[in-house]
Amino acid sequence: MESAKKSPILDYDPLFYKQRTDVEPEFGKAYEPVLPTESEIRYLGNRNRRCFYYVMGLEVCKYEVLSKHGSTFLPCKDVMDAMWRCFTDNHYGKSIEDAPEYTKPYKDLLYDCFFTKHIGMDFCWPYFSGMVRTIYRRPDSKLSRWY
Repeated sequence: MESAKKSPILDYDPLFYKQRTDVEPEFGKAYEPVLPTESEIRYLGNRNRRCFYYVMGLEVCKYEVLSKHGSTFLPCKDVMDAMWRCFTDNHYGKSIEDAPEYTKPYKDLLYDCFFTKHIGMDFCWPYFSGMVRTIYRRPDSKLSRWY
């Protein structure tokens, strides 16, 4: 039996939880939720509004491929790449494949969710936004912080 991929969201992902060091837990490790900053929320909210065109385009492309009984989503790659460029202000490559290595767990889960399981982007969104949020929270991030 092949092992299932673990979601970083369910595995105490540092994007959502951080380990507490100020307490000695009785059982295992103690975690507390990570609250996003106001600028991160504004950035993602503004990007969601600005880039929604590409999200919808991805859904339409996927529907077109499935309605033609296609098994390859290669025609949708351009739309996915355009969405990536929009959300990252063209700072992290022309393709989602150019994403930094530290976003790879989210990218793998996004591909598995959207292209393998044939689930809509609304359910796969945490993986894409996880890629963007991981980049945004890094000190060397090139994403704008003025929102």
